[in-house]
Amino acid sequence: MTRNKGLRKFLLLEFLGSDEIFNKLLYILFIGFLAMIYIANSHFSERRIREIQVLQDDIKELRWEYMTLASENRVKAQRSQMADRFAILGLKPFERSPYKLVVNPKKSY
Repeated sequence: MTRNKGLRKFLLLEFLGSDEIFNKLLYILFIGFLAMIYIANSHFSERRIREIQVLQDDIKELRWEYMTLASENRVKAQRSQMADRFAILGLKPFERSPYKLVVNPKKSY
């Protein structure tokens, strides 16, 4: 009989008016507060993970762009490529070896 009385009390929402709920209200509010913190923390961490993934994709893209530009620069810096580009301007490579200048340190100027 006691079990039916408890079930009937629950179904008719009579337990809301009792003093038991007010005694446990602080505990219920604390549990609700912890649940809100847990949900907010999960949203915050998911947002951070998405931001990290976007930044990692940007880093990969920039790394590939750097490697492409570096290889193009190496090709353009070759002597034959430079000679071809300077030939358009009317410049040609030096035919003879460069001169070495020797300065006499004992002579004062």
